[in-house]
Amino acid sequence: RGDGPALHPDLVDSSVLRSALRERDIVCRRRALLTVEFRSVDEYLRALRLCSTVLGACGSWGLAYLAAAVSDFHVPAGRRSAHKIQSRDYGTVVGSSSSSSTTATAAAMIAGGYDGEGGGEEEAMRINPDGTLSLTLYPVPKAMPELRRIWCPEAYVMSFKLETDPTILREKSALAMERSGVHLVVGNVLSTRYERVFVMSRAVGEDGGGCDVVMDPMGGEDGGD
Repeated sequence: RGDGPALHPDLVDSSVLRSALRERDIVCRRRALLTVEFRSVDEYLRALRLCSTVLGACGSWGLAYLAAAVSDFHVPAGRRSAHKIQSRDYGTVVGSSSSSSTTATAAAMIAGGYDGEGGGEEEAMRINPDGTLSLTLYPVPKAMPELRRIWCPEAYVMSFKLETDPTILREKSALAMERSGVHLVVGNVLSTRYERVFVMSRAVGEDGGGCDVVMDPMGGEDGGD
């Protein structure tokens, strides 16, 4: 189909992939695929919590495929300026922020009680005396621990890891698996993302163990440690 996904030339004869794409086409034509759109990280976290909670009702039949490219840092809604950026500081922003209020905002966002309005007395943007602009970015709250522990604890969870430095991809994938408790991590390097994919999964029957395989659609399979 000219308007649908195209297979890589080396995968055209894959009966498994072709069958999966046919099933996807049927689901789309029947309007059985629910697409939840979002524009900001705040909307994404709320939608993720809602969808994951619903998925939890499926028990071990559930599959969470977390492929969204979410920024590591953001400006919380409660700290965004309500007006345009000024060329100088007119002294309209007063007060000081605290790390505790930022932490509370992040926790509320994950818990579902964050309304996007609170989170601090001082805006993240300020004009310095020399005329330069300073912007403070805050860490995006980690939703994966809550997803695995509370929202859908029995679901099979897959996450993704994209890096520009290939030397740290394996280490960061293993760290993500250890800290978040996901079952499988799909990683790739930006420069070769269309040719190679790194798959790390837990060893069968071992909660703390793991094994990994580097799969290359262009040909062959390179075993990991």
